[in-house]
Amino acid sequence: MSAKSLRHIESDAVGKTNPVESERIMELAEVSFYGIEVFGTKAKFYVWVKSPSVDLNGKRPLDILSCSYGKELVIDLIGRIEHGIFA
Repeated sequence: MSAKSLRHIESDAVGKTNPVESERIMELAEVSFYGIEVFGTKAKFYVWVKSPSVDLNGKRPLDILSCSYGKELVIDLIGRIEHGIFA
C-alpha cells in the first residue's frame, strides 16, 4: 500500500472513527509497512507477527500490538531484525 493510499484511508477513517481509533489505525499501518519492508513480503511479515517470539517472552508480536507501548516494542524488534541484531 502506498503512502497516498494510506493518507486516503486516514482521511476516510477520521470522519468515521474517533481520534483514538484513528491513531490506532495509523499505528498498526506503521508497524505493517515497516514489517513488510524489512521482511520483503506481506506473507513473511504476517507469519512472523503471528509466531511466538523469544524476545517477547513467548508472546506473538500480534498479541502486544493492543497498546502504543507494545507497538514500540514490535517496531524496535523489527529494527533489530533489520540490522541483524538477534540477541
